[in-house]
Amino acid sequence: MAALVARALLAAGERPAILSRGYARARVTDAPVVVRDAPGVRGSLAESGDEPLMLAEQLDGAIVVVSADRARAGVVAEQLGATVHILDDGFQHLRVARDIDIVMIEPRDLRDRVMPAGRLREPVEALAHADAIVTIGGAADADRGNSTGKNFAAERRVSPPPADLAGARAFLVSGIADNEQFAAAVRAAGWHVAGASGFGDHHHYTTDEIESIARQADAAGAAFVLTTAKDAVRLRESWCVDLALHVAELELVLDQPEEFASWLIARVADVRATHAATRLYALRAGPRHAS
Repeated sequence: MAALVARALLAAGERPAILSRGYARARVTDAPVVVRDAPGVRGSLAESGDEPLMLAEQLDGAIVVVSADRARAGVVAEQLGATVHILDDGFQHLRVARDIDIVMIEPRDLRDRVMPAGRLREPVEALAHADAIVTIGGAADADRGNSTGKNFAAERRVSPPPADLAGARAFLVSGIADNEQFAAAVRAAGWHVAGASGFGDHHHYTTDEIESIARQADAAGAAFVLTTAKDAVRLRESWCVDLALHVAELELVLDQPEEFASWLIARVADVRATHAATRLYALRAGPRHAS
């Protein structure tokens, strides 16, 4: 979703910056890390984290900055020319003031409870604060806790195999939040999966594990290893076997992509105009009133 929003902003002439905390980085620094500036990728996997590096490689022209202090990351991004900030997983990140909140949910979330009894960080009623809600795998008109925001529906799609791999057997490797869901989507997309090996989210693959994966793939009669884009940035760092590594790209497809892009750009323009008017009032009122 962060990539989808960034692409819509780029198409509209904005310079979006994705601000990430860089979860599960191998090397954490106090200073913000510029994973990507507008011209190109600058950060390494160890200091960036897998998801920021993946996004940096996918989003030409965008900016990606990693820091535990995302407000500080935003300052750095603005020095690099950022015009709009995107916070992935930021609905509860209250330290950075937000102008637009887009919340992603699944239908099951509407029947769930708050942690520790359930999976939710906040009750469903908190959706009333969202400017837009994107429902994954469900209708856009479902009950969403009295939310008055825009409603969109979307589905996750995995890219089908290219012609040269369509008949070949793949060994699936993934280390994400829901490996089984990814495996089901891969099969539904037409990939021929001979076997699979799942790991925890953000798993750091060792040489021994990669060699074990190669042996399992060989035993299953697989011609290549198939993985996610997020796993690929981690796997390739230690890939030491004579076995091809391919990526099954995961895409979020909105039911109304043009309407979503138009709504987003209009909201950004409205917010910018409101901020400009507020600054103008502060200047006219003088420093005493502005403070």
